Amino acid sequence: MHDCNKCGTDLIAGENWLESNQIKHDYICTPCQHERHAIWRGPDGRRLGTYVSSESKRTGLTRREVLDRDKHLFYRRDGSVKEYKPERKVPEFHYPEEHERRLRNNGKTQETAIRAKREGHKDGFMYALWHPRSPEFIKVGRAYDPISRLSDYNVGCPDALYEMPYVSEYFKNNIVAEASVHTSLKKDGLHHRGEWFKLDLDTAIKYIKHYVEPI
Repeated sequence: MHDCNKCGTDLIAGENWLESNQIKHDYICTPCQHERHAIWRGPDGRRLGTYVSSESKRTGLTRREVLDRDKHLFYRRDGSVKEYKPERKVPEFHYPEEHERRLRNNGKTQETAIRAKREGHKDGFMYALWHPRSPEFIKVGRAYDPISRLSDYNVGCPDALYEMPYVSEYFKNNIVAEASVHTSLKKDGLHHRGEWFKLDLDTAIKYIKHYVEPI
């Protein structure tokens, strides 16, 4: 017997739990599934991201300014209308002054991160990343710029659902930090594939903080 990860109701196969979700071990009931896929749309019917991008280019406003200006016009695909409140997918964190200056000069893009790797920069942050459809798996990795890394993941996700709920403090040698944390996770039998580990988010954060505390 399983409970819905979102609302906590008992999942009953064939009644409120889709067969496809059972196969994927996705513990979410049918109503929550429908809610999850009720995509936000702009006043012209286009997906929210597409609408905001085009309005930003047309008006010269930032994406945030477009969201604030038109939030009362956004609606869901099921016809319901309510104020849009964008979820923050990256927690508050701070770039050191030198790092911020480099990103400002070079641009906060994935290409910037690739260039930094080629130039031998070892600094950056560790992060924990997950997808709500596979909450039992957490990616523990490192990034020169966490925001561009998350953006890069969501480019390949139709609903842009990847979230990065934890970003560590800044490391001058991020390669050593990542290797140490991965070694600890693998030693405890939590490795799944590549940089993905089978554990909950709190445990992943605990492993990263365990490395940070003695430094």
